[in-house]
Parts: sequence; C-alpha cells; structure tokens
Amino acid sequence: MAASSPLVDAASPDSVRLDNRDVALKDCLTLIEEFVFYIDWKAKKVCRAGFQSIDAASQAAVQAAVKPPFGLKTSRRSESGKIQCVILLNPFSGKGKACSVWASVKPLFDAFESSIELQVIETKSAGNAWKFGRELDLASTDVVLTISGDGLLHELINGLLSRPDAVAGSVPANTYPSLGIIPAGSGNGFAKSVCHQAGLECNAFACAFVALKGAPTAIDVQSYKPDADDVGTSPPMDLPNCGPQECRYGFLSLTWGLVADIDIESERCRCFGALRFTLEGICKIFNLRTYKGTLTYREHVDSAVGCDNRGSEETRIEGPFTMFLASNVTHIAEDSYFTPRAQFPDGAMDIVLLRKIRRCALLRMFLD
Repeated sequence: MAASSPLVDAASPDSVRLDNRDVALKDCLTLIEEFVFYIDWKAKKVCRAGFQSIDAASQAAVQAAVKPPFGLKTSRRSESGKIQCVILLNPFSGKGKACSVWASVKPLFDAFESSIELQVIETKSAGNAWKFGRELDLASTDVVLTISGDGLLHELINGLLSRPDAVAGSVPANTYPSLGIIPAGSGNGFAKSVCHQAGLECNAFACAFVALKGAPTAIDVQSYKPDADDVGTSPPMDLPNCGPQECRYGFLSLTWGLVADIDIESERCRCFGALRFTLEGICKIFNLRTYKGTLTYREHVDSAVGCDNRGSEETRIEGPFTMFLASNVTHIAEDSYFTPRAQFPDGAMDIVLLRKIRRCALLRMFLD
C-alpha cells in the first residue's frame, strides 16, 4: 500500500514560486519536457508551469522533490519500462459514484502518462475482485489501485492470499503488486487511516496523490479460520467465493457484537452511503443487546526483532459483551476514530472491548 514518505530533502526550501504563487515542493508531481506539474489543493486540480521560468536554485529544488510514481523508478515486469497499473473500479460501491471519482482523479495519473501504463477494470458483481486476485499474473502487474470502499480491497487481498501458489508458500512477498485505495464507498476506513498518517484530508484526490507520490510500506494482515461448528452466513456475505470454513484475511478490523451488527444489517440502506451506519447505529443503540462469548488474547510485546508475543501470558475474559473490535488501523470508517495508537506495520491489533454501557454514553461515543 502506498503511504506517506519523506518527499523533500530537509535542506531544501519548503516551496518554490510557480505561476506567481508559492507551491510546496511536496506538491510538485513530475517534470515533463519543459513543464513542472503540481497540485492546486484548493481547486483539486493538476496545474503546470514553465520549468525554465524559475531560477536555478528553484529548478534544483524541484528536481530533488519530484519522485517516480508509486516509489518505483521503472517496471520490473514490462519490457517498455512503464509501470503497469491496474485500476479496479466498483461502480456500485457507496452511492455509485466510483466512475465519477475516477474521472476526477485521472488528471493526476495523466501527468505521469510517460511512465505509467493504465488498465481500468470495472467489477460487475460481488466476488469479481476475489477472482481477479486469484488469477492475476503477478509477473506483469506492478500496482493495483481499487476505487471503491474497503470491501473491494478486502476481496482483492483475499483473492491474492488464497491463490494456490500463495497457500503453498511459493510466492515471495516482493512478487505481489503494490496495493492502494481511492475512496468511493460508504465507510472508507482504510483510506481515512492512510490520509490520517499522511496529514491530509480524506478524499479521492488526496488518496490518489499519496499513492502516486508516496513509497510502498508494509501493512499487517490478520488471518482467521472459522471452526467447523461456527454458525454464520453461508456463503459469507463479504466473500461469496469463499467456503464457510475457508481461511479469510483482513487488513482493517475484526468486529463482533454491536459494530458487526451495524455493518451487516445496514446493507439494506446502502443507497444512503455513509449515513447508513449512523442510522443503523442509532436503531441498534436504542434496542441495545449484549452478546455471550469469551475473548482470549496475548498482549503485544515489542522486541528487538519486532513483534513477539510468545513470551506474554494468555488473558481470558468472559462475556457478556456489548462490542468487540480489533483494528489494524486508526479508523474503521471516516468518522470512527476508535484506535488512535494503531500503526500499519506494528504487528499487533488494537482492541476495544465494551461490556455494559449506558445508551446515552454509547450514543455520544458514536456521534462524536
């Protein structure tokens, strides 16, 4: 996943004068022939200015600030050297605006047309992204960006990691394409977490900018496999191609109880976009229930080689509970900032556990 990275040498000036305005060096996209392309955040558009019209010091600063797209100097998988990028677009996500979202961010990609070869694929139904990941030729794709909510990226990751060669352990980590997301869904938790880390407002334009200008970074992925006697939806609502007891993979969060009920049962209100979570949440809070269960976990222990939980003692907590949430990221939705200490590659999941809570306190927590 492309995330924020240092884009400018600390010794360089912070901005240059382009078109009679101060432009931050980190907002300079690329140099093509005699033009420098840069971002106008207020108008959310790509602008260009004459490179030869600025002084020598500014030219040197711009040249130092401009980075290759996706943090890749050239494609390892194409004879042309162009970076092979697939745009996987779900036209039905959220309020069905993915196509217009792509049209709004495409000028950013057009600025790199000399170094990026794009292929745009629209999914037709649930499970298409899972199938795409399972069958993707890893040797010919450098980057896959999804334009949708978190669900499409979830499908894609499950498809990639459930490939027969991946299950057999014969796919080196650096063989997989870099993944990224441009939000066009209802929750957009992963996009919000990326923008939160990059210090940007969460929107499609910002996410496209981060993907193009950032450097690939690792993220944690959790795996889980239901027991044979688990009772649930069959087939699973999120992975129609996956059997009830097959291993699943998650990059965002694992929820049980209140939040899971809100997420699943708000599907009937998908036409409302992100508002569906608020509406369903209010209904569930006023008809609050508790859930019987047992939580068993090991505390995250930092070590010299990263995360090592083998030495920590197992903790067991008996229910009933109102809500359980284990998250890899800071936000599980744009307005759900439950785990502020979560980091992408920290090797741990941050847990939020609620036993009994007053309705007014729970309502305030969700609305705030």
